[in-house]
Amino acid sequence: ALYQESLQLDEQLGDKQGKAASLHQMAQVFLTRGDLDRALALYQESLQLVEQLGDKKGKAASLAMMAQVFLTRGDLDRALALYQESLQLDEQLGDKQGKGATLSNMANVYFARGELDQAQSLMEQAIEVRQQVGDLQGIAYDTVKLGQLSQARGDHSRALEGYRQGLAIFERLGMPEAGQVRQMIADLETGDRRQPGERQQPDDRLAQAIQQARAAAGRGDRAAAVRYQEQAVGLARQAGQARQALINLSVLLYNLGGFYAQAGRMDEAVKTMEEVVALDEHTGHPDLESDRQRLEALRSQAAGEAQTEQAASGEEDEASFEELLQAQLAQLPPEQRAQAAAQIRQAFAAFQQMTPAERAAQLDAAQRAQYTQAADRAREAGLAYAGRRVSQAQALDFLTSLGQQAAEGEQPGSPWLEVAGLCRSLAALIGGEPPTPTPAQYAAHFSAVQTALQPRTSNEENL
Repeated sequence: ALYQESLQLDEQLGDKQGKAASLHQMAQVFLTRGDLDRALALYQESLQLVEQLGDKKGKAASLAMMAQVFLTRGDLDRALALYQESLQLDEQLGDKQGKGATLSNMANVYFARGELDQAQSLMEQAIEVRQQVGDLQGIAYDTVKLGQLSQARGDHSRALEGYRQGLAIFERLGMPEAGQVRQMIADLETGDRRQPGERQQPDDRLAQAIQQARAAAGRGDRAAAVRYQEQAVGLARQAGQARQALINLSVLLYNLGGFYAQAGRMDEAVKTMEEVVALDEHTGHPDLESDRQRLEALRSQAAGEAQTEQAASGEEDEASFEELLQAQLAQLPPEQRAQAAAQIRQAFAAFQQMTPAERAAQLDAAQRAQYTQAADRAREAGLAYAGRRVSQAQALDFLTSLGQQAAEGEQPGSPWLEVAGLCRSLAALIGGEPPTPTPAQYAAHFSAVQTALQPRTSNEENL
């Protein structure tokens, strides 16, 4: 509805560039809904406008998204033709970010056709281009896809190499795809190390528990995700003490620790990750160092939350509460602090009357509301600049200030650091600087601003 309203305003103003952008954004909504015909019609209409304007960048974006529609339909030839046309425009414009994405998408088409040599060549070109612009997320995706190509050829050694390289980047960026790649590694190692006569039928109960945990996490049911993953871990413990069995157990425990953290059960998350590190040390697993770093991040996060809960529960005196209050207010713009202080003091008084369970739930909701509000304000600053409501300097000053406030005094693993990361990535986008990693949690915020500024989508496929 908002995009339609924006489209009407564009038409009233005779703003063809704005109309093309609105059509493009509306098409993305229909594509997400699965209404491919409507999405394609809107992309085609947007394409006609950008062609009239001589906007090659917009044309490349529309062609790439139309290719995505045809790819979703299974029309690989038509998708490939559109990607090739988009690639030509990327090269004419010197748009390396777009070129890397287009090369990667073309490689996916050839992979789907079974033309593995061509797919590998394009994927390697995509990685080379992405390295030039510092696109770490794209490099991680493409490196893992190279591993999948090697696995399709039966070269498990090179496949594992690709998976591990991609995993290292996903973990560095804190992206949820790390858990999926870990499972791919474990599955491949299990099949690769057994002798033909030793192969066994998969444990249906274990596979079902893992699937149920992932499904629950996907729909936001944290309690169910924990419950099913605990079942999976329990079943994995029955596999014995062989090295591969312990590696598989480590993967499942790592994911369980993540589910615990998402559910706010930090003590259990830390204990689970401690077991992962112990298993890594015992098995000589190459992920030992990154798992140690993850453990330290969880410990820091747990310590920070414990301190906050202690203050909120009234176990510290009024002076300690005031100190905590001032730290929270420092993360807000000056004009909002007086009102926020009054609201927080009122909430603290009511908080004292709650049960421990009610306090935990209230604290979690309040903290998440702060993160969400700050991230939304960063996105709105970017959209305001895209809509020409503020200048570039004003948008950059706001994002820089908000990012500094969010990051100040925070420990590794703090959600505020993800807000700060969003601010940095948006500032780089608006300022025309080399891209910086965007926290996965706020990818949609970044995409909204990127689309408004320059309707372009890299269309990374699922692993």
